[in-house]
Amino acid sequence: MARLGLLLVCLAACGEDTAAPLGATWFGEVGDLLRTKCAGCHRPGGIAPFSLYDLGDAQDQMARMLEAIDTGIMPPFSLEDAPDCAPRHGWRDDPRLTPHEQALMHSWVDLGGPAGEPRPLRDTPSTTLDDASVMLRPDQEFTASGDRDQFVCFLLDPHLTSDSWLTASQVYPSAAQIVHHANVQLVSPGAAAAAIADIGGIGVPKLGCFTPPGVAFQSWLPGNPALVLPPSVGIPVPAGTLVAIQVHYHPAGGTWTDATGVDLRLTHDTPAWTYELGVYGNDIRPGHLRPDPDDPPSGPVFMIPANRADHVETMDIKHPDNLPRELRVMSVTPHMHLLGTHERATLTHKDGRTECLFDSGWDFDWQRSYPYDAALDDLPLLDASSVVTVSCTWNNTFENPNLTRLLHDENLTAPYDVRLGLNTTDEMCLADLGVVSPTRN
Repeated sequence: MARLGLLLVCLAACGEDTAAPLGATWFGEVGDLLRTKCAGCHRPGGIAPFSLYDLGDAQDQMARMLEAIDTGIMPPFSLEDAPDCAPRHGWRDDPRLTPHEQALMHSWVDLGGPAGEPRPLRDTPSTTLDDASVMLRPDQEFTASGDRDQFVCFLLDPHLTSDSWLTASQVYPSAAQIVHHANVQLVSPGAAAAAIADIGGIGVPKLGCFTPPGVAFQSWLPGNPALVLPPSVGIPVPAGTLVAIQVHYHPAGGTWTDATGVDLRLTHDTPAWTYELGVYGNDIRPGHLRPDPDDPPSGPVFMIPANRADHVETMDIKHPDNLPRELRVMSVTPHMHLLGTHERATLTHKDGRTECLFDSGWDFDWQRSYPYDAALDDLPLLDASSVVTVSCTWNNTFENPNLTRLLHDENLTAPYDVRLGLNTTDEMCLADLGVVSPTRN
């Protein structure tokens, strides 16, 4: 991931007092703010290009911090509250700066970055999973090198001899400086042999792994806390299940060795709710993919035309009749490729009401999942009559800096018509919805 300055999107707050707070010093509020919201990446040895962990480091970067605050470049949090698409609930672990925190940073910089009266500061939030029951590490390291990003998969075997439930997980790189993100999948026992053949064995790296095997359940970024499901929620893990990790490396011209692993918390206690990932989008069937102005006379096609700055594809996905009685959306994960700029998903109910699931900008280099901050029984409800509408926007012009990156990977010099596909140089339009339903006994 190329852009790694971690300071934070600031939300405009209509009518809220954002006057600069008094006493904005490092040992007042500023140090705690940067330690808890920024230093997960911006610390010595972290993935970010500079540290904000100590006073001197932060003073050296004051101008860059304000630029990041005022332009909203960071953190890697792309969701927006559009006037016509604002979800009913906020987001758990939302790292964006509040108006008070924004004013605090401006005040501190305007004052020249004063230290204030020394006192112990908070440390960065814990990113460990302390009660893991299974710890998985590759047998063989991968050597990342060069100036291009590399995608590598490891297949790991937890040696499960009985069915269990997954309730928490966390990713652990051994060279965190170059790991941009990691996606973790569960590979079912029936798909294990094919996955082993594809990856080349258990615990060994496979380079060029753009489509990892299995069903994803965690998207990890540096500094993220562990994935911990609510106490009453679990993911079924049958005996013989394998775990796949897709790691996105950003070696940035250096040479590094890494063996990214994952810790799991498993239990045999049956939870009240079962979690699974529902994938909505990439639907080009007639009646699902809507027409758009760039379609040929023959009808709707999924294609992002060359030199088009704002191409939109929209699709409607209906649910099968055999849905569980109650299905609640617990989290959302937008997904596009390099040329994407915006994605939105809405839910239309039987009575015609439309509910916004998410509205999001897009940055291929900062993909993540977003859990709602709400009680399970108040989450958006899906049933057999529900329709999920997913809409994506792309910029296939040189105004989009990622076009140059795409053309470099394809050894081309001019934009081309990009179609639906699995490769990074193809495109996708997906809304992965983490859903929960009452556990069936």
